[in-house]
Amino acid sequence: MRKFAKLLLTLMSAIIICTPLYAHPAEMVELKWNEAVSVLDVSILHPVKNTANHYISKIVVSVDGKAIEEKTLKSQSDSRTEHVQFEIKDMKKGSKIEVEATCNVFGKLKESVVL
Repeated sequence: MRKFAKLLLTLMSAIIICTPLYAHPAEMVELKWNEAVSVLDVSILHPVKNTANHYISKIVVSVDGKAIEEKTLKSQSDSRTEHVQFEIKDMKKGSKIEVEATCNVFGKLKESVVL
């Protein structure tokens, strides 16, 4: 029984150590605000081999610290990036827009822009 416990512990340790090597958060979040149409254009750089198994699973948009939109995804639109747009009405100059992108396997990345 003691050997089995050691083997199980070793196996679990290897899985925990190797998971970050396979999975990774987004590399970059690029935000572009189009004032004329009140649209936030979000491009998330997240290169993956299989867009159905490893992808950006959630995008949360906050304005001045308050979450206003959340998008849940089931796959990534292409193997390099995820691209979405959010219509945000009644934005004021000086407002801070923050976007958090979450990988379905491991990691998050935030980026912000002040109008």
